[in-house]
Amino acid sequence: MTLIGHILVALLAFSFPAAFLFLGARAVRLRSLQSRLLSGGKGVSTSGVCVNLKWTGEGLVSSGIRYTDAAGHSRVAWTSPRRTIPVHVGKSARVLYDVEHKADPVVNDDNPKAGSYVAGGFFCAVGLAALVGLVTLMVQGPMFD
Repeated sequence: MTLIGHILVALLAFSFPAAFLFLGARAVRLRSLQSRLLSGGKGVSTSGVCVNLKWTGEGLVSSGIRYTDAAGHSRVAWTSPRRTIPVHVGKSARVLYDVEHKADPVVNDDNPKAGSYVAGGFFCAVGLAALVGLVTLMVQGPMFD
């Protein structure tokens, strides 16, 4: 195999753990921002009106709440999916949003689940284990034929 072939294989091999580490760190960061928003961080409370409903393939439904942020921009916040309609079209709801728009808005104090910490940690662990395994293989075995 040529040098370019080895480089391409190495890049491809390292892209798997890098992707898992990135996705895991991103999930943990987003969940952390959401927790800070809910614990009284940089959140601004306003009211909005339900303008749309969105069904999932599993029969769950989310309500889309249109609200206006402090800068005067019209935005839509979605509730978490549920078996029954969380907010009916035309009804008002309370929206808590991050002024920097880093965290997703929260409708009617809908608390996100802690599962994203677990999922993020799992992705980080898989990525780290794959990275350690690749480095170990590279150190132990000959790199070129």
